[in-house]
Amino acid sequence: MAGEFMQSSAPYFRQSDTQLSSTVQRICALCILLPLPLLHYGWRVVLMAVFGILSAVGAEALWNLLAKQKQTVSDMTALETGLTCALLMPACAHYPLVIFAAASGMVSCTPALC
Repeated sequence: MAGEFMQSSAPYFRQSDTQLSSTVQRICALCILLPLPLLHYGWRVVLMAVFGILSAVGAEALWNLLAKQKQTVSDMTALETGLTCALLMPACAHYPLVIFAAASGMVSCTPALC
């Protein structure tokens, strides 16, 4: 009995929550953080977020295509990763840094590498 592990869902998930709905909730929480840097630093922050999202989505789609796996872009985790990478960067960060961080974050978290 002491060596057995039982798999169960996390206790904070309600029965109606799915992976997609919790991802959408996290994306909404991240989008709430965008207006203040936009007012303080200008449109550069929004452009960084767009670059981060596009590079994460593109990297996931390209990786799944090269690995001949089913496309999983519709689960929106790439959007969440790209937005998170952009929001964690300083406002003066170069765009290639945001693109590289978001793309490498998606490729390093794929199940094919784990």
